[in-house]
Amino acid sequence: MKLKVSIIITSFNRGHCIGNAIRSALRQNYENLEVIVTDNCSTDNTDEVIKEFLSDKRFIYSKNAVNIGMIENFSKGINELATGDFVSFISSDDYLVYDNFISDAVKLIEKYNNLKLVFSKCGGISPLSPNEKIEFVNSSLFKQEYYHGRDLFIKLTNNLGLGFGGCLLNREIAIKNGIFQFNTLAFDAHIVFKLLLQVDCALINKIGYIWSIHEGNNSKTIQTEIDGSMLNYIPEVYNFGIQNKLMDPKLLNKWRISKLKRRLKFAFVNVKIKDPESYLNLKQISYLRYPDIVKTLESDFTLQVFLLLSKQRRIVLFLSRIFLSAGEFRFIKDLYVKNH
Repeated sequence: MKLKVSIIITSFNRGHCIGNAIRSALRQNYENLEVIVTDNCSTDNTDEVIKEFLSDKRFIYSKNAVNIGMIENFSKGINELATGDFVSFISSDDYLVYDNFISDAVKLIEKYNNLKLVFSKCGGISPLSPNEKIEFVNSSLFKQEYYHGRDLFIKLTNNLGLGFGGCLLNREIAIKNGIFQFNTLAFDAHIVFKLLLQVDCALINKIGYIWSIHEGNNSKTIQTEIDGSMLNYIPEVYNFGIQNKLMDPKLLNKWRISKLKRRLKFAFVNVKIKDPESYLNLKQISYLRYPDIVKTLESDFTLQVFLLLSKQRRIVLFLSRIFLSAGEFRFIKDLYVKNH
């Protein structure tokens, strides 16, 4: 019998967009599939939207009596509601964009003998450029279909990373690794990097998932940059690798330093444009947590130019196209449109 796959959609007050997420999941042409919505006590019209799908035997709807928190709601989905061998997550404001994603991912799992992790490309769409799909990870990585997990771990150092968007992962190994026990907005990056230290994976060279970039998640990203919580997963993953002797300590430390430098660099520019008054606060917090990294960034010529010229939109956008990823560039461009 074919592997069973659970697609989990978490939601809170997303009645205006959750229908697209559900339809994209139910359009998947893989037969042994269940689509689960775990709603976190929404007070909008979500219940009305859901009625359209209740007659589909593959669809399961669970609504919490009280709001249990975002991480706990994800945890409920995978630990209590899902029955699949593999799981995939869709945020209620995002959606899948090709109907063969699950089928193609399962074929790769079978092809490479019990593979635990498969990714398609993840794209982003901004309301400011609705016809432009932004790829968040270097496309050249997807030209190779199969990777040893630790090799991809290193190659992702200078990328935004891979998250749950367009990911199919083994449910048993995810639970074993304490998925959703690390309470941060970057929980998906946390578990993905932990898994890459342990298992091999395959990549699908096609955009399978669209992340909707909007003021809600952009503002949340800015706030987590300011308080530093977007970076917490990096030392956690580093410590996990060291404690379990999963990689050469020198390589792990190189990954830690490079990842923190790139993330902090982007955070500094991001906050300086969006909320200049909070920039010094971010720098102080970062210095207390990562003094060695911040000291090196103080002599980083490119970063200092970004910061010095943060009000010069054309120059910063020109530099962003050269030195930042496509996803990072889109964030910067949208910030200027909204704030200048």
